[in-house]
Amino acid sequence: MALATERVRLGTLVTSVPRRHVAKLAREVSALDRLSGGRVIFGAGYAAPTVLDGHCGAANP
Repeated sequence: MALATERVRLGTLVTSVPRRHVAKLAREVSALDRLSGGRVIFGAGYAAPTVLDGHCGAANP
């Protein structure tokens, strides 16, 4: 979508940081921001493992 549009802003809602490696997450968001011409809106947050398991369906590591 980023390559096919010029005005649409791209947002992540809120990404759960504990479930992702910080460096990999930063690299992915940075690449999307470059591809979209600086239109990424990034939100980071934290949720309790029980909330994450209920929404993601993955076991708590």
